[in-house]
Amino acid sequence: KLAAKKSMGKKLENQSSEPSINEIQAEKIKHKEDIRKASEPFFMSKLLFHWWWALLIPIVCIIVICTIISITGEYFSVEDEDPGEAFLMDSNDKTTKYHQRLQAEKEIEIANVKGEVPLQTQSIDDWLTFLIYKSKDGTNIFTEKRLQQIEEIEESFLKLASVNTFKLLDNDGNEATNFKSSIIPLFEKEKESDYPSQISELITGGTSFFFSQATTEKNPESSITRTIFRFAAPIEWKTKRYNDKTENFDDQDEKFTDNLAEKICDWYENLSKEDISVIAYSDVIFGIQMEKTIMGDFAMAIISVAFVYFYLMFHLKSIFLSSFGMLQVLSAFPVAMTIYRDIIQVKYYNQLHLLVIFILLGISADNFFLYTDCWKQAKSFPKMKKDLEYRLAFTYRKALKAISVTSSTTSMAFIATAFSKLMPISSFGIWACVLVIVNYCFTSTVFPILLVVHGKYIEDKLCTKKQCCFCFIKDEEKYNEKACSSGQRPKRQLSSYHEVESEYGFIERFFNEYWVNWINKIKYPIVVVVVCWVIFCIYRTTKFGSLSEPEQFLPDDHDMEIARNYLRYKFKQGPNDQAIKIRFIWGIDGLDRSGTNHWKAVEYGSIEWDDKFAIDSTEKQLAFISFCDELRTNSRVMEGDETIVCFMKDFKEWTIRNGGTFPVEASKFNSKLKEYTETDVTGISLRNDHYIAFIGAELRMVQIKAVSTAVPGNARSYTKPYYDAFESAVAKFNDENSEGINNAFQTSELLWWPWMETEKEFVSSAIQGMGIAISFAFVVLVVATTNLIIAFFSATTIAFIIFSVMAIMEMCGWEFGVTESISCVVLIGFSVDYVVHLGEYYTESNFNDRFNRIREALKQIGISIFGGAVTTLGAAIALFFCKIIFFNKFAILITSTISYSLLYTLTFFTACCLIIGPEGDTANVKVYLLRCFAFCKRKYGKKNEKAEDNKKNSSDCSKPNISPAENTGKSSPEVNHKDLNLQVDNDSSSDHDKKKKRAENLEPNLEKVEVESCE
Repeated sequence: KLAAKKSMGKKLENQSSEPSINEIQAEKIKHKEDIRKASEPFFMSKLLFHWWWALLIPIVCIIVICTIISITGEYFSVEDEDPGEAFLMDSNDKTTKYHQRLQAEKEIEIANVKGEVPLQTQSIDDWLTFLIYKSKDGTNIFTEKRLQQIEEIEESFLKLASVNTFKLLDNDGNEATNFKSSIIPLFEKEKESDYPSQISELITGGTSFFFSQATTEKNPESSITRTIFRFAAPIEWKTKRYNDKTENFDDQDEKFTDNLAEKICDWYENLSKEDISVIAYSDVIFGIQMEKTIMGDFAMAIISVAFVYFYLMFHLKSIFLSSFGMLQVLSAFPVAMTIYRDIIQVKYYNQLHLLVIFILLGISADNFFLYTDCWKQAKSFPKMKKDLEYRLAFTYRKALKAISVTSSTTSMAFIATAFSKLMPISSFGIWACVLVIVNYCFTSTVFPILLVVHGKYIEDKLCTKKQCCFCFIKDEEKYNEKACSSGQRPKRQLSSYHEVESEYGFIERFFNEYWVNWINKIKYPIVVVVVCWVIFCIYRTTKFGSLSEPEQFLPDDHDMEIARNYLRYKFKQGPNDQAIKIRFIWGIDGLDRSGTNHWKAVEYGSIEWDDKFAIDSTEKQLAFISFCDELRTNSRVMEGDETIVCFMKDFKEWTIRNGGTFPVEASKFNSKLKEYTETDVTGISLRNDHYIAFIGAELRMVQIKAVSTAVPGNARSYTKPYYDAFESAVAKFNDENSEGINNAFQTSELLWWPWMETEKEFVSSAIQGMGIAISFAFVVLVVATTNLIIAFFSATTIAFIIFSVMAIMEMCGWEFGVTESISCVVLIGFSVDYVVHLGEYYTESNFNDRFNRIREALKQIGISIFGGAVTTLGAAIALFFCKIIFFNKFAILITSTISYSLLYTLTFFTACCLIIGPEGDTANVKVYLLRCFAFCKRKYGKKNEKAEDNKKNSSDCSKPNISPAENTGKSSPEVNHKDLNLQVDNDSSSDHDKKKKRAENLEPNLEKVEVESCE
């Protein structure tokens, strides 16, 4: 019966949600002592309280100086470099070959500019402009009326180009006197009834450029068509005349962009035709439209800042704190930028880096809530309400630790991205890490100063006045007097936060009285449901793979995305289309990257020319002809005479046409080839496009071009077979030929080959970053919570958040691209904050039982967690209204991460703590360390004691008996015999007590068991 009563009492005690009276009294005593220690002023709190102005002045000076440096140096200007170029990996073989070609052409152009060979007008790929026409009703566009409208549109376009004096080239690469790149001349002599037969003849004859994929000889209709305009450099601008495209090309490109491309954008947007719609597309126009869209989307950042500001005002109940708090956040940007560019020497900054503002808003709001909530809680104690110095010390100790933990984990999550081989992602991680650290420093110094100023000069003096606009806090004494006179319950001040629960706000009372009790009732089902859901998420995450189709940055209904899809998939492909073009190159041995800046994507290094390169022998001349013939029969090369540019074949035709023989004699080959590039129109064109490259009289490089059937912009799985096929062709050529031409390599004309490795790196970079960030986060959790069980629960919760968010990404149809690679690491920084806060407050609770510990933690930190989640979600919601898909994805990422983090922290983590949360000093790291230290000390002490006993036995008996603690081996010039006698007496009595105790321990005692405390 007694045992049954005892077990029933234990069950009732465990089921009780309220602590016993003895526990409350013990907790109050311990709590008061903890409060006394926590509120004791220390060096930093004294400095912030008494000398706040001396600390604030240099901080303001640093902010002003860094702001001036950032503005004058245009540090926040976005890079003009091709973002795709920046994402290529320097160490990759495909990237190296691609850069070798670009750098070789650059060095050859520089050498030619010096007067050795004058360059002529050349087409610029980025300036290649398409006009895409589509019938509005989807019917056949090849009618007399619609062709007349197309002709009017083209005349308007040509007038726009001629006014701005930009040159156009015809299909042969010569300056166009009569424009021939349109469909109009092909139907000028035909009647409308003859259009179908004319289209069939054009398709049969190989002229398919103007028709859609669905247009055939049997179906000679199309709802779309297009015109191509080849703009060329050098340009003539007013009084300025450039000699060739290499002379200040950036200046020429800027003039083309500002004076023609932007006008083309305005021209086609305002163009209105009855039956057809028009889209103008080029790489330059795409960049302009992208920039306009990005700038429009970043107006959403203003909405995010405004939302965070007003919520801060609502939560902090102070215009002063919210206004200067937001100013503090914005001040971190110029300081961080100065460190980023001038100290760390990272020069790369693009649109990707601008996203950090949304991350920083959430982090800063969370930090402000921690400070102000601790500041308000400290006011509940009479001593700290009257003495602001004690109040500041309490707030600073309590909030700074939590802020340090979250800032360190977030910054480390960003540092993890700095190890990426992709330069933009690496620079993004460094920039975000620097910004988080600078913001942490400001939050640790400036915001406590704002609290002091607010407490000294605003809260107690201005806030009692009705006309005050700096705060919304009511005067409690007047409020209580009014409440008493009206019969309402007045507010009371707390001596301990357990005495009057009504002093807390609605959210604190909700967590304390309702939430924890509800979770306690269904804690087991919560754990089971969450674990089952996470298992499903892990299964979906395993299907999250690399890109299988081109990464899209604009919505489907955007003109630029429509034009890109038409050019890739709707039209019949030809040599003038955006197919992947391959260059086979001879004459280059390597690339010296020494002295280049890693953060400059366009710095390739210097070319190492192949000194053994020679193509003058007859065998080598014939080998090039044979290679070109093999390319024509390759199934992955587009059919047509224009799809292969073979310099040796053209040189052969020129030689025979001028009465010579082929192959040319080895002794005359170089001089004949140079003559060909200087006198023949085709030879000059081949020289201008670097198919034949001389520096002086020395032949340095030759190239052969092949237009593949591959559509650019597709995923690695689509592009890799094409790369392997052309790589095999080059390897075969090198194996079959002798020294001088057996060092050939192939690369894509644009960045499609090296981009395959970039896509692969997106996945490995994300996995590497997540591994680094999670490992560091676990270490920080152990240090912050000082409890292995809580650290394990926290790490498990973080892992669950990551798997859940990645499952959402996979279910949305995402694949590993730029956004996903960064997101997988950034989400770790977001997922850590809330669970760390709750775990830390759990371990710091003065209660011993797990129920009251988690209840106390939720009551104290729940409102800060909730406020941080609301502000971050509010800042992210504005991104949903952006047009750039990258920002939409980032919005989904942030909202999913914050939602899961809040949900799992308040449910799963809370349930785990209620089930098997540590009680007392269970799994406390500090206790384990103390036990280890005590064990080592006892073990080491016993060895010393034995050594001292042996020393005593061998020493003279007449010597005074000095204790081991005093026998340190040092000799003393004077000996106090009184102290020695006292020590001898003490030692004798101590030895007697030890012997007596050991004798007592030898006797069997079943009722009493002594347990030696480690302390």
